[in-house]
Amino acid sequence: MRIFRWIIGLIAATALASAAQAQAWKTAVADQPHVNPGRGYAVQFPAGWKFNRLWFSDETGATHDGPALQVIFVDFRAHKNAFKSLKKSSSLDMMPQEMAELLVADMAKERGLENVTIKSNEPAVLSGRPGFRLNFEYKTPVERGAVRMHEIVVCAAGAPGLYLVGYRAPVLYYFDRDVDRFADAVKSFTITEPKAR
Repeated sequence: MRIFRWIIGLIAATALASAAQAQAWKTAVADQPHVNPGRGYAVQFPAGWKFNRLWFSDETGATHDGPALQVIFVDFRAHKNAFKSLKKSSSLDMMPQEMAELLVADMAKERGLENVTIKSNEPAVLSGRPGFRLNFEYKTPVERGAVRMHEIVVCAAGAPGLYLVGYRAPVLYYFDRDVDRFADAVKSFTITEPKAR
């Protein structure tokens, strides 16, 4: 009887935790950008998509079908220790292509990515600032399904750090379906930079 009560209690606690997590997600509304004044940026996620804080760095991501199937994300990385897994920093005078190479190496190490293939690494503009557009594919670790993923990251540096807008989804079906929504999010992204206190 005691074991039965323990199992029921565990199930109830799990259900409550799931419900609390589900309530934390917000729904994106057209013409109402998500604003992060502390990090100094704003972005318009696709209307109807859910968004919330994600797992890596300082990411906030929006998804339609679940973060494992597609996510448009924004991230801010302070210059000091911007590439945390590599124990390296960034700076305003760093070449964009060098930042891109460090970023993909850092992401691969941080997330345990396998078979990373760089499809392109080219100059880009984000919120009127010079930066880079990194396009790559990889396989997730076996414990996360060994799924072949496609990811694009557009990044530019500001005085306090790096601003990133990205999109990741499985190569099959989901990536192509929502990549145009990512392009719209990149166009909407603005850097305001928080004022120093």
